[in-house]
Amino acid sequence: MIPNACATQALLSVLLNAEGASGLELGSTLGDFKAFTGDFSPELRGMAIGNSDSIREAHNSFARAEPFMMEESAKGGKSEDVFHFIAYLPFGGKVGI
Repeated sequence: MIPNACATQALLSVLLNAEGASGLELGSTLGDFKAFTGDFSPELRGMAIGNSDSIREAHNSFARAEPFMMEESAKGGKSEDVFHFIAYLPFGGKVGI
């Protein structure tokens, strides 16, 4: 499992779905992952992200070191902001909802 992975998932969404992006080379790790998960449902792709050692290690290498993570602080509350990352990609020549 990859905790707090919304930024990682947003970046992966951009990289793995950027069709025809000039100069974009995925490399072997992401290229192999894209080929392996190409026919997966979104749910299975999400599970594959969490089960990928290389993606988990890359994600965790950027994570802030916290010896203990309290369950309450992970959920956020009225006095605590919780940030999420989303990604917009062009589809059919447009970016929209």
